[in-house]
Amino acid sequence: MRQKFVAASLFIFLGLCVGGIAKAQATCTLPNTLTNGQVADATQVMANFNAVIGCIPAGTTVLGGSAAGQTLTPGTPTYFFPAGSVTFTASNVASEPVPTAGHASKLFVYMTSAPGTGQSYTFTLLHNGIASTLTAAVSGSATTASDTTHSVALSAGDTIAIEVNPTSGATSSSQVAWGFLLGP
Repeated sequence: MRQKFVAASLFIFLGLCVGGIAKAQATCTLPNTLTNGQVADATQVMANFNAVIGCIPAGTTVLGGSAAGQTLTPGTPTYFFPAGSVTFTASNVASEPVPTAGHASKLFVYMTSAPGTGQSYTFTLLHNGIASTLTAAVSGSATTASDTTHSVALSAGDTIAIEVNPTSGATSSSQVAWGFLLGP
């Protein structure tokens, strides 16, 4: 299970890096092509990883958190610090201030198990306690979702938090993780 969650964290990080590149740069060239079934050489993997890191726009930070080992109650929203893992029942308690003006964008989420048929987990960035347009819903048999379309303008001193809202019949024992970009 730990390996799957580590893989999920890498999925979110690489998704943010690659997803954030499109507007910042026309191309991000990877030095090595890796294919399914190929035994990956650590040197090649690290070279690709370092190339992706080099493509992240200056001044951009990747924020992410998780609810590993915590039970999220179906039908009840839960709130998190943007880069945290402690659950709260009120969004104002989980809010953190933003130190400088910028934008939040490219929300990626992952769950270790699907919510179930007709069910979903909706992840939303709260901006000053209010739901923003930056949201991603994991539905049905899926375990990932992303919002690479929306961006939220932030001013210094604004607060942000993550709301995770499962539908009332969703699986209650899933570990979840999220990540997003915070940049100029």
